[in-house]
Amino acid sequence: SLDAETGLGADAFVRLDRGRVRGELAAFRYGIDGYIFPSSRGRADRGRQGQFRAQYTNEDLRLTGAEARLGVDLTRYVVLDVVGSVVRGRFTSDRAPIPVFDGTDTTFVAASQYPPLLPPPRARVALRH
Repeated sequence: SLDAETGLGADAFVRLDRGRVRGELAAFRYGIDGYIFPSSRGRADRGRQGQFRAQYTNEDLRLTGAEARLGVDLTRYVVLDVVGSVVRGRFTSDRAPIPVFDGTDTTFVAASQYPPLLPPPRARVALRH
């Protein structure tokens, strides 16, 4: 009974090529209505293979991110490469509190405003010959 995911976004990028120095910067921002993701919804039971069970659900989300790449020819045979990227997300819809079941008692905790399954920020520096 999930709603369809729909979204609207924008991408922008700039490239530089000056012989020995090359670079690119790209950025994006997307609004996604009905983003589909797994949620425990407070359950702590496990499935057959020992993983926590999850229920897929919909929430509205905003994603923002950027990637940068720089290449510099240090010598005729050695190139410095630097790459980095980051993605940030935040739910934009009101989120229901999550019930936490403890025996016969149920308490409610605030749902996170940050979606699961986003990649961590990453960076790489390399020398190539």
